[in-house]
Amino acid sequence: MAETAADIAADLVLLRAARTKLAVGERIEDVWRSGRRLVYATVSLDDLKALIKERENDLVAATAAEAGKPRRRAIPLGWPT
Repeated sequence: MAETAADIAADLVLLRAARTKLAVGERIEDVWRSGRRLVYATVSLDDLKALIKERENDLVAATAAEAGKPRRRAIPLGWPT
């Protein structure tokens, strides 16, 4: 079953909120081992950005599908003179 545009839009809201939390440091973990401090995040900012971009593309495709529009536009065949 394909996802609807509303489902994808809801996912985008959650992903953007997670990106904001990561950017302000709320999703960073501090771990102390053997007197050493390890700081890491469970997901990187680049991973979130890539996933948001992918979901935005999915949203465009789902919106077009629900509206009955073709996924791709025609390729113009013109040669410069």
